[in-house]
Amino acid sequence: MNPQPPVTNMRIAGRTSSGEGGALADFPMLRDQFEGLRARLADTGWAPWLILGLAVFLRFFLLGIKPPHFDEGINGWFVDVLTKNGFYRYDPTNYHGPLHFYMLFLSETLFGRSVWALRLPVVLVSIVCVWLTLKFEPFVGRTTSRIAALAMAISPGFVFYGRYSIHEVWMVLFSMLFILGLLGLWKSGTANYLWCAGMGVAGMILTKETYVIHLGCAALAGLVCYASNLLMPTEDSQGGFSRSALGKGPRPVLQEWQLPVGIHLVASAFLMTAAFLPSLASRWRDYVWFFAAIGLFSAFFIPMKLAYGKSGEQIVRGISARCTIAFFFSLCIQAGFFLPWPWNAWFLIVGPIGVMSAFFVPMRRLFVVNYDRIDLAMVVSVATLVILFFYSGTFFHWSGVKGLYQAYSAWFATGHEGHGHEKPWYYWVATLMVRYEWPALVGLAIPLAQLWTRNAVVRWLTLTTILGTLVIQLSLWIFVGLHLVPFGTDSEYFWLPIGAGLAILLCLGSGCFRSVSLRYLGIYGVGAIAAYSIVHYKTPWCIISILWPVLFIFGAGFSLIPAKYRPQATAAVAALLFASLLWSVRLNYCRCTTDTEPYVYVQTYNDIFKFTDPLLKLARRNPANYHLTGSIIRGSSYPLPWILGDFSHTGYYEHDAIPAKVDADFLLVQEDRISEIEGKLQDTYFTETLRIRSYQDSSKAYFRASVFKDLFPNRTPEFKGKKSG
Repeated sequence: MNPQPPVTNMRIAGRTSSGEGGALADFPMLRDQFEGLRARLADTGWAPWLILGLAVFLRFFLLGIKPPHFDEGINGWFVDVLTKNGFYRYDPTNYHGPLHFYMLFLSETLFGRSVWALRLPVVLVSIVCVWLTLKFEPFVGRTTSRIAALAMAISPGFVFYGRYSIHEVWMVLFSMLFILGLLGLWKSGTANYLWCAGMGVAGMILTKETYVIHLGCAALAGLVCYASNLLMPTEDSQGGFSRSALGKGPRPVLQEWQLPVGIHLVASAFLMTAAFLPSLASRWRDYVWFFAAIGLFSAFFIPMKLAYGKSGEQIVRGISARCTIAFFFSLCIQAGFFLPWPWNAWFLIVGPIGVMSAFFVPMRRLFVVNYDRIDLAMVVSVATLVILFFYSGTFFHWSGVKGLYQAYSAWFATGHEGHGHEKPWYYWVATLMVRYEWPALVGLAIPLAQLWTRNAVVRWLTLTTILGTLVIQLSLWIFVGLHLVPFGTDSEYFWLPIGAGLAILLCLGSGCFRSVSLRYLGIYGVGAIAAYSIVHYKTPWCIISILWPVLFIFGAGFSLIPAKYRPQATAAVAALLFASLLWSVRLNYCRCTTDTEPYVYVQTYNDIFKFTDPLLKLARRNPANYHLTGSIIRGSSYPLPWILGDFSHTGYYEHDAIPAKVDADFLLVQEDRISEIEGKLQDTYFTETLRIRSYQDSSKAYFRASVFKDLFPNRTPEFKGKKSG
């Protein structure tokens, strides 16, 4: 008996056919996610993807076209040492953080020892910086963020140093993340932006000693931004700079914050005791330093008693912000007692101003608070743990943690003396930006163009600054002529009034933006340029750390153009960016090793391939050739120690040192030692003359004929030693 299907009077709808686009109907959650993704992509548009695609192409295309830079060779050698020891032993005299070396170690572990693997982490970080620029859209607007991102994607400097394995790109990433977090905390105060700010600070500390410059500029930019709001209120001034009854003085602060203020003052006394009491034994001095540091920083995070009232919660938040600012600038004052000139003057001037501003400047709140104490504790704990983890050599070298402050003695000496890298104060603008970074140069000109506004106070300050600068500069010129000052017109101190006057005018012009975010970015960028200009030690790759805020000002300039002139402005911006792209292509793919280019700095010449290519070709044919004997008889041989790191029997001899047995499978000899070495060679060799980089003597390469004869067919050995003769 055949079973019959059940009979029903209900009408059952047919199964949806996948051929009609309903395949996702069986998976409503997947369908919703797909629809949401499609909506977000439609809302985003194609422009960000095109910008990121262009950034990816320019940074990855022909990545190995140029040989490793001198610094890349040193960084690669540090990674080899890390691999051998199992951890990075932080050296304060190197004063570059350990994060970069661990990232290179990860890349080389995954992809092997090659130029491509050495540069890959920085290339990826450089692309992330372009993506992060787009994330400033909620604060500066879509058009501004996209123009800035495009300018960064094609910038000659950002592309050039985004293809180098150096620390500076990491500093760009983390400083951008830090500023993005500050702006986000000011506007929305969510935990996500708190993490951005906290990880940005931790990342800067892990990257390079110059993080103190960026933190100082960020703090000063906030004060200047507030002062500018008193002259010209911004469109969103109610967000964090409006007046409030809390500006009556320090008494509410001291009443509510008695415990942390007391701890901070006691810790400050400990610090001064350790610094200025020479009779204190070194063992006790270390304890005093330790407790002073604990007290100074713990005062920031002590939980306070909440005072509720009509506006109790706002009062506590305002007081918390004030005390945090006061503590920070108190640290600046104390740091001023230990720093050399001119940094001590800056810290001792800025510190008291900041402390007084924290107590007396009227404010309702600095940041919106939409996170709780657990979020803050998590951010602080993770940031602290990450810093300790890397500086302690993954907990194997705890003395490396002391390098966090020990590095500054070497850094300040290097920054003041220059050590061969000293440049004039106008180097960043006149030498680099004028030659390469035209969008950024226009970005600097935009604040100056805004100075002649309808605001009478701004016009008066502008004229006063110009006249004051001219009077001081003329007076200084007279003093130099009468020999009343210990320097001449060729000294950077002579041009200090001009530089200071320009910085003040640029800050005044940046204060004319109607958006707090743009105003803050402009002032922060000007402060970074001014601070880096003070330092005598200048290397061109630092330009990218001070350039990125100015790109937002360049993008914002487009919105300042009246609507009837927008077509002409669009054409001008497009032409400027296209010219920047052409200059970037010319620099990065045609003249990337030409030392007449200011960006090409201590770059290894292509001549080095004459020496390394035969060795690497022979090793690739037979890995046993990695055990050939070799001698590098010259000084400052980097990047060869990293390039030849897999050759196990290579010796390096500087000054008057010489190997016990001079003959080897390959040699590289400095020019002034050629006659000495050739007088002791016994075998027959192919030879090549080469120069590793600028400011170096030439070298001569020797390849043993019996080993390298297959690589030099139809060629007679150029050198015959005593034995062969």
